[in-house]
Amino acid sequence: GGLGLVGAASGGHLDVIEAFIGTFGVDVEAANRFGETALMLAARNGHTDTANALAGTHNANVHAADRRGRTALMWAARNGHNATVNALSGTHNANV
Repeated sequence: GGLGLVGAASGGHLDVIEAFIGTFGVDVEAANRFGETALMLAARNGHTDTANALAGTHNANVHAADRRGRTALMWAARNGHNATVNALSGTHNANV
């Protein structure tokens, strides 16, 4: 469940994410072996709509950090995904 959610978020597959969380009850804070959550991977890959859904509708923790200490906002900024940075910092009050 959790790894499927993280994988779906990495690819921006919002419909699959909705099924994992809504139908199967997978924890939105599930992480891979690096401590990366679905929100972090969506942000890292610039999937703004997916990040918005995870942070907004599903209340994913925008302040959570992976094992390297990086948050979703840090990943989005590092990879130049300005729309995702703006959504996380503006709409969802994420900070570094």
